[in-house]
Amino acid sequence: MFLVEKMLDIKQKEIGKLEEYGKLRREGLAFSEEVLNQDTKAFIDFFKENRDKSSLAIKEAENMGKRKAMKGEKLKEINDEFSIVVSNINKNIERLTQ
Repeated sequence: MFLVEKMLDIKQKEIGKLEEYGKLRREGLAFSEEVLNQDTKAFIDFFKENRDKSSLAIKEAENMGKRKAMKGEKLKEINDEFSIVVSNINKNIERLTQ
């Protein structure tokens, strides 16, 4: 009888240990899941922010390209006007020297 009681006591202790192990494992899994959810949210936020910054940078680059093209056109107009003025000056100098 003593041996049966001792065996039951040992089995109860083992069952208690297994239940505690299961509880700790569930808590660990719940914590890991929470951390994973937080990391996922942080990554999604980072991705959205990165996408928004990229869109803004692309728009700024397009605007800079347009401004550069406009300045190039303006410079071409100024150079054309300068060439006309120089040509007229040369014609006047040639007339004066004749």
